[in-house]
Amino acid sequence: MEKLRTNYNPNLLDKSWPFEGTKWNAYQWDEVHSVGYLFKAGYSGQGLWIAQEQDLVIAYFGTRTKEGKVHDLMKIAHLLIKSGLFEN
Repeated sequence: MEKLRTNYNPNLLDKSWPFEGTKWNAYQWDEVHSVGYLFKAGYSGQGLWIAQEQDLVIAYFGTRTKEGKVHDLMKIAHLLIKSGLFEN
C-alpha cells in the first residue's frame, strides 16, 4: 500500500470519477483513495473494490443494456464501504 500511496503521477487521474476522496490512480488501479480504498473498473460495468482497513473485497460483474446503460453497483459498493457496516 505504501508504494501505491507514494509512487504515482497525479496528472494521470481522470477527473470524471464520481467519488470525492479519490486522490490518484496508480499501477493498474483506477482509484487509490487516501484512506486506503482501491478500485478497478472492468469491461461493461465490472468492478473490484478493496478496503484494506476493513478486510473487505467487493467484486461485481457488469452488463450493459442495448441502450448502453450500466447498473449502479459501483456507487452502491462505495456506499457500503463508507457505511461503517464492515468496520473491524
